[in-house]
Amino acid sequence: MLSVREPGWAPRCTLPGSCSVPGRTTDGLRNNTLLMIGMAVAFGIHLIAMYFPPVQALLRTTSPQLQDWLISGALGSVILVVMEIYKWLRHADEWRQ
Repeated sequence: MLSVREPGWAPRCTLPGSCSVPGRTTDGLRNNTLLMIGMAVAFGIHLIAMYFPPVQALLRTTSPQLQDWLISGALGSVILVVMEIYKWLRHADEWRQ
């Protein structure tokens, strides 16, 4: 198997924007049923802990306000944008070589 840096390596592209790297899969998240179920269960537990009064009393938590959600969304968006720029720059560097 050729590595990304070896001469002769090239991504397999069948359609624009659909390049794949040997040994990597891009559809793993959608095809991993156990992972999706686990994520849904974890999300449900978080919602119960944040909004169900008996659990709030037990954990001594309060419901997040709109301002809290906006701050969390903004911080998450910054991380997402930075990572996408990093991937774009890394991918552009690989195409130049």
